[in-house]
This record gives sequence, structure tokens and C-alpha cells, in this order.
Amino acid sequence: MLFGIVPYFAEGLKLTGDTWNIKSETAMESKLWRPLLIHHKTCLVMADGFYEWKKDSKSEQQPYRFTVKDRKLFCFAGLWSQWVDPEQEEKFRTYGILTTEANPLVAEIHDKKRMPVILTKAEEEIWLSKTLPLDTKMTVLNTFLQELMNRVKVGKRVNTVSTLKKAEQRSDLLLPLNTDDDV
Repeated sequence: MLFGIVPYFAEGLKLTGDTWNIKSETAMESKLWRPLLIHHKTCLVMADGFYEWKKDSKSEQQPYRFTVKDRKLFCFAGLWSQWVDPEQEEKFRTYGILTTEANPLVAEIHDKKRMPVILTKAEEEIWLSKTLPLDTKMTVLNTFLQELMNRVKVGKRVNTVSTLKKAEQRSDLLLPLNTDDDV
């Protein structure tokens, strides 16, 4: 799957940044997200952490890595869509991650006070259910407790990710910097 939803009704396969993150509080009001929710196009997006950048007074950005305590892997709530190329009839599946209001740990870093919806193990089953009412599924789209998370400042080399070049895949990018900002 490609990150960034291309809706089934799109004229072409074009990924845009505005379809990567889906605001959970208003998803049911959107002509793009509502059909995916109604038709149970829910998915889990596995992660071992995520990054947010804190802007300082000089327009510099300092990255922080967020993880979940007591879980090496966890899941974000996601939605997916399938677009079919009308000429070649090739199918492309794409996905986006739902976001919610940030807990205080993330809000201190993220300028828009948002974070991905992180699901507990029990919530993962609810989110994937094809039989539960949509109202029940929507109840899992809440803010993950800060007490269950860790935050560490990491090196700025994580900012060098590019879709045009080979991405840096060095394990030392995950290591915290030795600072007092780690929580």
C-alpha cells in the first residue's frame, strides 16, 4: 500500500500530503473519509514509534521520537482505499492515519497539538471489525494516555528522509540524544 489516500473516484493516481493524516473528529463529515468509514475500510498501521518536530525560535526543528511503553510494536488507526487505473485496470491500494488531539507529552512538541490515534490491543479488534456498528468503532479514536508513552530527543539526521534518494536506514537514528528533555 502507498501512504496517502487516493480516493476510488480520483481521475488519476496522485498522492497528496493532505490525504496522509485524517482528522478523526471530522472524518464523518468528509465526502472522502465518510464512505471509507461506512464501508469498514479500516486498517491497522504498525509502528515502533513516530517522530514529531519542535520548532525553536530560529526556525530550526528538533526531532523527537515517541514510543509506547511495554510494546515494541503498536498500531495506529488507519483507513484505506482502492483506486483502479481505468486504462490498465491495475489496482492501487492506499492508506492514511487517523489523528486526534495530542496528549500533553506530544502537545509540548507538536505545534498543531495533534497526534496519531494509537490503539490498545483490545481497540485494534474493535477498529477492524466488519460487524460492529460504526458508532462503536468511532469510540476508539481517542487520545492515547501520555503515561503509557516515552519521548526522547533524537538527532537531526532523521530529517534527511527523501522519496527521491535512498532513505537512511541506520539503527543509530533511533538512539536518543543525551539531554534532559527525555521523558
